[in-house]
Amino acid sequence: MNNTSQNKSLIINLVSALLIFVVNLLINFILSPFIVQNLGAEANGFVQLANTFVSYVSIITIALNSMASRFITVSLVKGEKQRANQFYSSTFFGNVILLGVLIIPIAVMIYNLQHFVNISPSLVGQVKYLFSLIFISFFLSTAAPVWTVATFVKNKIYLQSIGTMLSTLTRAIAIGLLFMAFKPKIWYLGIAAILSTLILQIWQFYCKTKELNELKVKIEDVKWENIKELLASGIWNSVNQLGILLFGGLDLIFSNLFINAKAWGSFRLPRLFPIF
Repeated sequence: MNNTSQNKSLIINLVSALLIFVVNLLINFILSPFIVQNLGAEANGFVQLANTFVSYVSIITIALNSMASRFITVSLVKGEKQRANQFYSSTFFGNVILLGVLIIPIAVMIYNLQHFVNISPSLVGQVKYLFSLIFISFFLSTAAPVWTVATFVKNKIYLQSIGTMLSTLTRAIAIGLLFMAFKPKIWYLGIAAILSTLILQIWQFYCKTKELNELKVKIEDVKWENIKELLASGIWNSVNQLGILLFGGLDLIFSNLFINAKAWGSFRLPRLFPIF
């Protein structure tokens, strides 16, 4: 790729990243007051809490996934297509195994959720549905192959930003339609999360098929040594992410445990603004 093409791709990537930031900013400013008005501050706090729980669980998968695109890209640049496909297939099956191990403890945790966090009796069922749907969304995104590698290899990150934008818009539209058509429930946000994840995965699959269709998931290409190599290289990313979550996420959990659930919901509202 010549310098002109590289500069053009860089500009497109930067503009698309800025655009998705602005779109997310606007949607969050509109959605957050809407959710609080219809569901209350406590319910909105549980949306944040569910995402925090997912973030902690995702630490386990980050070690495997964070370096996958790099190893696949390096192999493709060297002309080692077989090795690239081995990393691609090994990452997919490694994720399936991890999710298989996680599904039972997560299900038990959600079933007994009221024993781990403070929830108003009237919201227990809704919050459990919310957590279940949010984790289903996480499982759907993690179980899919590393389709994002295509935009990374081809230096077309803007395509990933377009997918993120479509996903965000889908979430906003789904929440609006559900809240207008039915009596507002907190778990509608979980349905919206699943729909937005599905849209993103469909887009990523389309980009992968169009840009890098030579990569295929094959059982014979699954190599335990590749999984070990990915884990060894990505473990520090998991440690780093754990540090970030411990610094910025524990207050959400501890404030729920040590103060009244309704007061906790109001206390969590100011936490939205630094996100913007």
